[in-house]
Amino acid sequence: MEKQTIKIVQCPIYNLSIPVTSIPSLTFNACIHVLIGDHEEEGVISFTPEVIDYENVVYMGLPIADGYHAFKAFVSNFLNMGIDMSALMTKASDEVMNKYVTRDKFQWAIDLIATPKTLEIE
Repeated sequence: MEKQTIKIVQCPIYNLSIPVTSIPSLTFNACIHVLIGDHEEEGVISFTPEVIDYENVVYMGLPIADGYHAFKAFVSNFLNMGIDMSALMTKASDEVMNKYVTRDKFQWAIDLIATPKTLEIE
């Protein structure tokens, strides 16, 4: 059997938890998922950050219970008062993400992907 060279395609995922404090009376961490992918056929390396969750939500000094249902109830109570807390949190999270989670700050990870890696097998 002859040797074959296989290119190793990398698609690392980085998870970050960044504090968000721009909404008065509310603090939380935005959980940001960063996907970096090698798209050889197009000759590009993609960089895709997105907010996937919130944690350590504190409103007026009181922690909101962890978990989906507790957070949903928290958001629902505000929505009943005409305040779309989910939209406010999304906007604040996006602002933090766009400021701190940028392609240039992840250039080290992009460079790792750009360096081709192969595996020789028999």
